[in-house]
Amino acid sequence: MTASYEYDESGQSNFFVFTFLLLILIPWTISSLSKLSSTTAKPPCSGWNSKDEQVKKAKQKASAVNFNHVCLAVGWALLGYVAYRASFVKASSGTYDPFTILGLNPGSDEKSIKRHFKRLSLKFHPDKLKLAVNQTLEEVNEHFVNLTKAYKALTDETIRENYEMYGHPDGKRETAMGIALPKWIVETRNHGYVVGLYGLVFGLMLPYLVGKWWHGSRKYTKDQVLNESASRYFLNLTEETKFANAIEVLCSSLEFKALESKHIRVFESNQAYKKLEDQVTTTLFNSTGGKLEGNLYNNSNEKFVKRTAILIYAHLFRIPISDVAILKAKHDVINYSRHLTNGMQSITLGYNWLSTYLVIVKLQQHLVQAIHPVLSPLIQLPHISIKTADKLAKSNQIKDPEAFASLSEQQKDTLFPELVGQDLIKKHVTSVSEFWPKLELVSSEFKVVGEKIVTPGCVIHFTMKVRIKNAKSSSSTSTIKDKTDEKSGDVVEQDLKGEEMEIDELLGRKKAGADGEEKCPVVHAPHVTKDTKPSYYWLVGDHKLNRIFVQPTKISEIGYSKVRVLKTTFQAPHSPGLYTFQAYISSDSYVNTDVQASMQLRVEDKEAANGNDEDDDISEPDEDTLAGQMAAMRGKPTKKSGDGNDSDDTSGTESSANDSSSDSDSDSD
Repeated sequence: MTASYEYDESGQSNFFVFTFLLLILIPWTISSLSKLSSTTAKPPCSGWNSKDEQVKKAKQKASAVNFNHVCLAVGWALLGYVAYRASFVKASSGTYDPFTILGLNPGSDEKSIKRHFKRLSLKFHPDKLKLAVNQTLEEVNEHFVNLTKAYKALTDETIRENYEMYGHPDGKRETAMGIALPKWIVETRNHGYVVGLYGLVFGLMLPYLVGKWWHGSRKYTKDQVLNESASRYFLNLTEETKFANAIEVLCSSLEFKALESKHIRVFESNQAYKKLEDQVTTTLFNSTGGKLEGNLYNNSNEKFVKRTAILIYAHLFRIPISDVAILKAKHDVINYSRHLTNGMQSITLGYNWLSTYLVIVKLQQHLVQAIHPVLSPLIQLPHISIKTADKLAKSNQIKDPEAFASLSEQQKDTLFPELVGQDLIKKHVTSVSEFWPKLELVSSEFKVVGEKIVTPGCVIHFTMKVRIKNAKSSSSTSTIKDKTDEKSGDVVEQDLKGEEMEIDELLGRKKAGADGEEKCPVVHAPHVTKDTKPSYYWLVGDHKLNRIFVQPTKISEIGYSKVRVLKTTFQAPHSPGLYTFQAYISSDSYVNTDVQASMQLRVEDKEAANGNDEDDDISEPDEDTLAGQMAAMRGKPTKKSGDGNDSDDTSGTESSANDSSSDSDSDSD
């Protein structure tokens, strides 16, 4: 049996193209249309994260249609065209069935077959059939030949034998391999076009795309920050970097140079920008006494550094901007800044600088909430003026959203004149303040698996339990603490299963939601254009040494109803003694919500501990022995002579104690 290859002449390749496009377009469309809400909880109240008027003004100029949407539209249009072409393709069966061709039921007898074929001959014989519109004589002849062949396959002995043996009345046939490509591709007249297309795709486009990807990957760090920007962080970040210095280092990122070229008209010969620059300079000096006069700002060859700083400080001081182009440039800078701070964190972690790392996390918080550190955290709430918030902060009355939520309606009218008579606005501010998230430390503990004490160099398993609280959940906070103390409820259930969970963890097993993971709503950030999930950095360090002991872990699934269990391991100090360290949990989105817990760790010498255990294991001497009499003279206890066998039996059945844990004293700063 010979084999041959046939190209698609009936349009079957349309089904292949249709399936291929469908496999690409469906996940692409889902990823394009899916929003952040799929990975976050619903907003806790109406008006949560409602954008400021300045943000709405900047978004109005942003195009709702981008290149991704255009490509998707073209792809679906092409899919529709291919589906339209495929709808006209007639399905061809690979199995020859003479009964189907003749229109007979399987198993019909020979007499019925002959009678039926006679009627078909009178109807479809080429000499007796009148051609219909768009019907050719060749089609009529081919149809009648197929009818005749099917008839003979059922009535002629020789042809029936071929049909039964080979599945076709023509007998043994060659094997045909179908290729899902249209025949016009291999036609001689189209040879040049096909070869040219292959050369364009595989000779030019593919090497270009691979080279572009390779060159781009070499230009960026793992945090997707330019290598040149990372080198600037490396040179300019120090162990004593402050907030203002961190902004200066951030503004030196070369990403902002490309951004400046995009918005060059904003900075060149723009009176609105010059006016903004004067406002920022004056506000910065009056608020902090600082000036934009650092070494990086004064580089005449890199004006983008100072221009970027102007936009960042305008954002932090919430200076109103009327020019839409400047507004858009400012929000582009802020969105870039939130990403670039990740690269600054990586450089800091290379040195394990605790204070500098916390400063960068603080910078992230203030960029998201558009608050300079000299301003009151109370203005994170909507509709609260900077003037009123600063006045209340200086008088130590109201400092943060949590304090605002505890005020009565009369106190709100007295302290906040801008809310008087504005019932809807007051309701909006109150609802946001009642659901304002703040971290709470439930408990903290460290233990050494398989050891009674913490010995030098051993591996310590450190566990912290935290939750998010707000004014609405404050009543349940005491309940959770009581449950923890009374050994009842959900929290204690985790404590009772601690050993089992720890074994599962050592074996790499983890149940979904076992650590209290829970979706949380998007960040309430009305002054930024890009919505994000709130995240928290958990690390262990010593503020006296200014060093990080345990590298930060980024966590994001902390909700209101569950206690989140955080676990990490670190090595104990190599020398015995009492050590003090701090555990930090810092938000990347909210100001003044961080948690710090001071911990004490006692490391004991292993040999001394083993010696004490051995002394404890030595049995008391009998009173009638020489050792017993000497012990009695020293005032030590002795054992009666009749109890010797019992003591031997009990000592043989004693079991060693389980793992002991050294609880810590936790102070939430």
